[in-house]
Amino acid sequence: MPLSFIPQQMCFGTRRLLPILCRQTLHRRPYSTFSQTRPELTSVGFLRSLRIKWQLHNLKKPWNFDPDEFVGGARFVWQQLHEIVLENDDDALRSIKHSMAPNVYRQFEERINENESTSNYKHPATLEDAHIINVFGRITNRDVSLSILVEYLVHYMPTHADLHDFWDKPIWAFETPLLTFREEGYMTDPVDDLSWKLTSLNHPYGQQAKTATHKLF
Repeated sequence: MPLSFIPQQMCFGTRRLLPILCRQTLHRRPYSTFSQTRPELTSVGFLRSLRIKWQLHNLKKPWNFDPDEFVGGARFVWQQLHEIVLENDDDALRSIKHSMAPNVYRQFEERINENESTSNYKHPATLEDAHIINVFGRITNRDVSLSILVEYLVHYMPTHADLHDFWDKPIWAFETPLLTFREEGYMTDPVDDLSWKLTSLNHPYGQQAKTATHKLF
């Protein structure tokens, strides 16, 4: 199943979508999200929660967007990619290359090629929870896009006797175009469907990085 996991039907309605803009770059220093004790999902906060609900509500009329369906799709994407890494399945990764940004594809290539004894990702794991933590808009000279940040809570259970269970709380960014600019440069047309791409594994718009750690144990 491709990462464009939530087909949406278009019925044009509104442009009240993107009050917040952010820098175009997604490149930030990586930071460790691993913990030896179970962390809590990050609290979104009342005001941010209202803004997220309002922005996602504005997607409902044009594209029949359903936040619960989106989170379900994001959970499926994590599970699919975890299995690919666990099974060293290069062919499966290549088959969904079009549904992720080049930097994300390279990161999963690196995870597949990591040694099992030193990798944090090549262990059996259970996805305990996931939720939307933020929503951002982005404007380029070609289109207006929306990014949704999904925070996961993952429980890794190594089978090696000398390793203990540990937790990961990654934040992934999924992006879709909403409007495309016409040749005149100022008129826009809505896209027919929302086509989500996985664009970052490193919390691209949030807090600056903590100290990076390649291996927890």
